[in-house]
Amino acid sequence: MKDNIVLHFLKVCSLLVLLLLTALSYHPMFSSFVTDWQDINPLKKYIYLMMAVTFFFHIGIKSLLSESFIRNYFKWVLLIVLWGLIFVVFWDTTDYFGESKNVMIALMFILIGYNAKLKNNELLIILISYSVMILYCVYCQIVSNFGGFIIADTYMQYGKNTLGVMTSSSCVAMGVVAISLNKKYYCKICLWGIALLLLFFTITIRARAAFIVTIFLILYILYRKFKDNSNLKSLVVVVFISLILGGVFLGMLQNLWDYIFDSFTQNQSSDLTSGRMSRNLFAIEIIAESPLFGNLITNYTYEWIHNYALRQLSSYGILGSFPLMGLYVSLVVFVVKNVIKRKLTLLTLGYFVFMVPVIISWEEPTFPYAPGTGAILPFVLMGYSLFKQKDELQKCCVRCHKLPV
Repeated sequence: MKDNIVLHFLKVCSLLVLLLLTALSYHPMFSSFVTDWQDINPLKKYIYLMMAVTFFFHIGIKSLLSESFIRNYFKWVLLIVLWGLIFVVFWDTTDYFGESKNVMIALMFILIGYNAKLKNNELLIILISYSVMILYCVYCQIVSNFGGFIIADTYMQYGKNTLGVMTSSSCVAMGVVAISLNKKYYCKICLWGIALLLLFFTITIRARAAFIVTIFLILYILYRKFKDNSNLKSLVVVVFISLILGGVFLGMLQNLWDYIFDSFTQNQSSDLTSGRMSRNLFAIEIIAESPLFGNLITNYTYEWIHNYALRQLSSYGILGSFPLMGLYVSLVVFVVKNVIKRKLTLLTLGYFVFMVPVIISWEEPTFPYAPGTGAILPFVLMGYSLFKQKDELQKCCVRCHKLPV
């Protein structure tokens, strides 16, 4: 029993340290985003080391075999690796192995979240610690790059979109926890305060897609909460808190609407998509020209496509990208189905948070899987929800068997 307690403590601590390290790697001391190029992050080797240690504590073959979603994910990973070997033989390219690495690291995060078996208080500590670290690092980036909370002409060229996913994921997680946990109102106010700060920081660094996704998901979460459980008292509290904090922000900023509008439009050409739309249209042309193997046949030179599905289909074609798209579609369908059909509770936290990288993947080339520093929280929480869902089902079965016949 004592050994189990020690092991559980090591699991929680290692996961917390790993999450804090990934967040800290975006501090300006380690990452400078307003530059024409980016050095290798000095924390990268420590993050990989901590990943290995955390995975060692959380490794569990049983979860690979017993949980159907993880089992199916693993089958797709094996197929992706096999496709990578075929690409090496026939096209002499190792690009596919980069995709393999991304999906395998994501699977590792799911297994960590599944086998952590976090209690509510442990989850709360981890989420608050991670969110506060994100706030600190983004604040330092804003001050060091822009001089303060202004919408600057200087554009964060690297990292802002990943940072946006991290702030957005944390914000949505804070919202779900604030609504779901049976805590005192001052605790809920603190959680909503952290969520609103994360949202404010997101728009300041001009992570526009992440900002829109966060607003959409927070509104959807509030809608689901009061649709599933019409609690007038909770509604009044949420509205009251929002009005107070909104008033504070309006006092800080002369015009909140102008602040948001400038974040989207300042120093931009007439194309607010920054060329993404034209690149996506070009990707569709490549798919139409070579549907089976995409750019493997056409050999065009073009900039990265900012849409995960279009990037894979244009790069490798329908046949070449089959396992990557198979995993992606099954992942999206699984998450969306759980978000729509299941009740909004802590058990479903991971599904709601995972909607952030899913939606962002329609506007970014590497999400929902990479970079791992940006995707770690959604995948870990996905594993958490898978475990909680199965644990709750087992408890229900036990209770049913104990009922008198």
